[in-house]
Amino acid sequence: MADGHIKVDFSTIQNAGSEVRATATRVQQQLDDLKAGVTRIASSWTGAAKEGYDARQAIWDSKANDLHTTLNQIAAALDNAHQSYTQTESANAAIWHN
Repeated sequence: MADGHIKVDFSTIQNAGSEVRATATRVQQQLDDLKAGVTRIASSWTGAAKEGYDARQAIWDSKANDLHTTLNQIAAALDNAHQSYTQTESANAAIWHN
């Protein structure tokens, strides 16, 4: 944009949305696998150890959910940007065909 122009590659934006969405899915699967492994170990804990784990796990779960939500919001924003750029390009091209 050094010259005041913006260059947009429509397929790059579209692919980016799909990639971010796929990344969100992979991260969620990895976190689910990690939690399953830890849960197997933590299931035998009792007392203060169990309470401490449960408290930290709740914080972890909340942050992991926030991450997943944020990644999906980024993907949606990329999808919206792709749609907006495509519609604007079509409208601009139509000006010359009327």
